[in-house]
Amino acid sequence: MITNILMEVPQDVVEMLESDEKILWCDKPLRAHYVLKAILITLIGIPWLIFPILFILLALYSSSPPPVIALLLVFTIWFGIFGLIFFGYPIYLALVWKNIYYILTNKRLIIRGGL
Repeated sequence: MITNILMEVPQDVVEMLESDEKILWCDKPLRAHYVLKAILITLIGIPWLIFPILFILLALYSSSPPPVIALLLVFTIWFGIFGLIFFGYPIYLALVWKNIYYILTNKRLIIRGGL
């Protein structure tokens, strides 16, 4: 049974409620607060994306032996992967936001999320 809520509750949440369970409150987080909480992680990721560019330039314009260039390319790949993870986190949060709901019932707290 649904009482005193201001927004529509997702159907999958309604289906998992017990027969004597009532929804007391349902809401979503503010989009800006939910997505911008990752701004620090994004700022930390900037060097992780700048270093691969420097490694590539160093590999292209150096007269180092091939093993050293191969090592630089390995570092480039790893730094690039971490940089993309750091920059991808806010994008992930923006995609998850449309499916996240906080639902308080008389028996439990339900957090529904996912892509």
